[in-house]
Amino acid sequence: MAVDLATPGALTGPSSVQATPKAKKANVSGREVLADQLVIWGIATSTFFLVFFGDPSENRWRRHPFFSLVDVFALLMIGFGLAEAAKALRAGRRLPSTPIAKALVVLLGALVLSFAVHPSAMGLATLMHFGVVVVIARQIEQRPQLVRPVILTVMSIATFEAIVAAGQFIGKRALGLQILGEVLDPFITFGDGPSTALVPSGTMFHPYPLTGFCLLAVALAAVAVRASMVKPAFAIFTACMCGVMVGLSASIAAALTAALLGVALLTASVVAMKKHKAPRPVAAVLLAFALGISVAAPAAKAAWQWKGDRTSQGVEAAGNGRVALLR
Repeated sequence: MAVDLATPGALTGPSSVQATPKAKKANVSGREVLADQLVIWGIATSTFFLVFFGDPSENRWRRHPFFSLVDVFALLMIGFGLAEAAKALRAGRRLPSTPIAKALVVLLGALVLSFAVHPSAMGLATLMHFGVVVVIARQIEQRPQLVRPVILTVMSIATFEAIVAAGQFIGKRALGLQILGEVLDPFITFGDGPSTALVPSGTMFHPYPLTGFCLLAVALAAVAVRASMVKPAFAIFTACMCGVMVGLSASIAAALTAALLGVALLTASVVAMKKHKAPRPVAAVLLAFALGISVAAPAAKAAWQWKGDRTSQGVEAAGNGRVALLR
């Protein structure tokens, strides 16, 4: 699906969800409704109830999520998908094949081959989680009506997680959300002694995946507000809170990604201004994102300073085991 940020309300391509005149409601089977709900609830629970493999006391740089509720929903979705594929084959129909579907199949095949050559718990988790991506992408491709609820779900979860992380940072403690998977010590510690800095992780196992999730939400917020799929106020609030999480993360990669995202949003605003003289929705999202970062980053100055000092000394000096993992 292609997106034109310069044209209000425009989503182009085979999966177009542009507003159309009133028409008769399409007949939707109970199976399709259930599959749609599995996608939404799968995404909604993707940051909660993570089960890890490895020693719980091990450095969280080395810990990886092995299973979560999203995988339960995905397994059910895979079951429905296989049943539909078998039904289509028995009826002599060809299965839909698009460039996206073919690319996903190739990537999945590469992961299966890698797992066969070097089986591991991490490899099994990777296969499972990529299976989630394949199933969700396929369902959205078949049913473009899912685009808006999926975007709303991602934005809502990212906003909630960013608020939780901000609360953890302000209170310097967990918020008592263990029922959602929050750990008792939701911080990654940078530095030691008086200069120790704490980076919150929300209900996730580490701040960096949460920061990446927030960056995705900001990009989707810009797309959604430009296509009139969400209220501008919600998109702006999401961008602001996600900017706060980026500012607290002390992640160099997140900072670089935020800069690239800012350039993309600024370019979209300029193009919109030239075409329609109405760049305000995307520009407002960009300004809110920048505001969130500018407010949070100074508060996390110690973490950024420590991370910058370590990064300038090279990967070995980071002390997080990355070189060992690469080897």
